[in-house]
Amino acid sequence: MNIKNNKLPPSGERCAYTINTNAYNALHAMGAHGVRSFSALAGPMVGDTFFLFSIKRVGASIATPLASTYSLLVAIMSVTLFGEKLTAPNILGGFLILSSV
Repeated sequence: MNIKNNKLPPSGERCAYTINTNAYNALHAMGAHGVRSFSALAGPMVGDTFFLFSIKRVGASIATPLASTYSLLVAIMSVTLFGEKLTAPNILGGFLILSSV
């Protein structure tokens, strides 16, 4: 591909710029629901990938107990950030998580 004088290539010519533009246009065309759907699909993949890397790096005996506190951390963050109220079943669930049931 030859770009002279900072001009874009003709529309029929393929290059990295047009591919990136096409990907952006596809996400933009999906709208807010499409971006949320993409995020809902990509988020767990990224999270699971990092979880598997953490198991490889520090071992399952450390990574798995830390991962099991996820629900408890979400409950604490929902109280502090969003003002949610903890109920008795929520507190019981947090206790069960910490006791490794």
